[in-house]
Amino acid sequence: MPDQFAPYRLTIPPEEIHNLLSVSDLYVGEGATMASEAAVLGTSAVYISTLPLGYISDQEQHGIVKHFNPEQFTDSGKCVFEYIKTLVDTPALKARAKAQSMEMLADKIEVTSWMKDFIKTEVSG
Repeated sequence: MPDQFAPYRLTIPPEEIHNLLSVSDLYVGEGATMASEAAVLGTSAVYISTLPLGYISDQEQHGIVKHFNPEQFTDSGKCVFEYIKTLVDTPALKARAKAQSMEMLADKIEVTSWMKDFIKTEVSG
């Protein structure tokens, strides 16, 4: 890591990353998994990548993740920085993200229970 970025290096143990995500106000990065996990934990996320993913698109529909494709950037990514500034300036951003996360999760099924029920009824007979 270049010395100029050393002050921003995370010093937490890797197993604590989800705790950090859950108390953060915003995640910005190129990692789709981290963006998605942030969204589930109630943290707004900005996902920057050329790779479109279905689960990110679904979370984007709930307003908790925003996907930016760097190949579509104009003005050196100015649109991304403007969007991030809008989020940072949003009153009660964390509360809004928590509500969006809960709304998103309410729209989903609990897969383990579904599989258990499916196996009981369809496979076991």
